[in-house]
Order: sequence, then C-alpha cells, then structure tokens
Amino acid sequence: MVENSEYRKAHLKRQSRYTEKNKEIVMSNYSNGAMCCSHCGYDNMLALSIDHVNGGGCKHRQEINKNFYSWLRKNGFPEGYQVLCMNCQFVKRHKNNEWHCNR
Repeated sequence: MVENSEYRKAHLKRQSRYTEKNKEIVMSNYSNGAMCCSHCGYDNMLALSIDHVNGGGCKHRQEINKNFYSWLRKNGFPEGYQVLCMNCQFVKRHKNNEWHCNR
C-alpha cells in the first residue's frame, strides 16, 4: 500500500511539472515570449490565463473537452487567443457581458 501511495505522489508531481511547462509554452507563444498580460503587462504566471479574444471560451472548452493548453499546442497555436491576467479578464467579461456559458 505504501508503494502505491509513493507512486501516486510521484505521478502527480510529474503531471504537475508537465502542466506547468505546457502553460509556459502556450503563454510564451501567445505573448511573443514576454509572458505577461497583453492589456496591462502584469507578469505573474499564477494570475495569467489564455483568453478567447472574441469571447465564447466557456462553450469552446466544453466542446473540446480536453486540457485547453494541450489543445492549443496540438492545433498549432491558432489565432484568436491572447494572454490576460485574471483582473483584465474579469473586466473584459464584465464589459462584454460574457458571464454565462450558453450550453
């Protein structure tokens, strides 16, 4: 039982490192290497995320039903996305009335 627990901890640690690296690659691509908010310049990776420029992100993430960062990489970093900090993303949602996900 202990071996299984240690294996699981090691697996989760590897998975976490992969997810962090994946996020860095995507952020770097969509910010031309700057890895900062395209609106205000904030650069703390913990508060950065990918935003759908024209809205519709909730519906899109439901449709792909996969890790969004992995999907972006596998699809060649398609256009229509930007890096925003959570504050700027919140303001954009409010300004554009993007509060509800149409299912």
